[in-house]
Amino acid sequence: MPTTFSEMGKDVMKVKYPANNRPTQVYTNADTTVNFAFNYTANKIAENQLDAFSQQMKAMLANFSPKISKVDVNGQKAVMFDFITPAADTEIHNLMLAMSVDGRLLLTTFNTTKEEAAQWLEVGRESLLSVTYTQNNSSCLWRQLSDKSVFDRFERCLQRPRRGEAQYGPSHAANTQAT
Repeated sequence: MPTTFSEMGKDVMKVKYPANNRPTQVYTNADTTVNFAFNYTANKIAENQLDAFSQQMKAMLANFSPKISKVDVNGQKAVMFDFITPAADTEIHNLMLAMSVDGRLLLTTFNTTKEEAAQWLEVGRESLLSVTYTQNNSSCLWRQLSDKSVFDRFERCLQRPRRGEAQYGPSHAANTQAT
């Protein structure tokens, strides 16, 4: 997880994820506009049941026209849902990864506001596809990005100016001084 991301507090989670089935753990940037969410559910699912699960999710998300793709995450079959949802003041681009871990459904989601999507979406997708998981006391934790190049790209995204923010170097200052 990037060092500038922190775990989202429960009060903020209730606002950002108002449904009762909110994720159990969310990591976010300082502005809460880029998030990784994890929900290791109690729902039993085998890898060969992911196709049926994806059809159920497609029906549930029909209003958001989800794109569904079968993916491989470190040798394990998974399903990726790509969809946009409305929020109070913007739209949220969601990438949700569903997979079976020890016979239980793990949902890992990356989401970002539409304003940040150009900067973050592809590296978020790559991050989801390179994660490894470990079990610890009956919970599933996101262990690490297994591909160092993806993590490096993620860190570079953190260093870029945000959309709409100017980044001026010394040459700009020299060009804008009053004469």
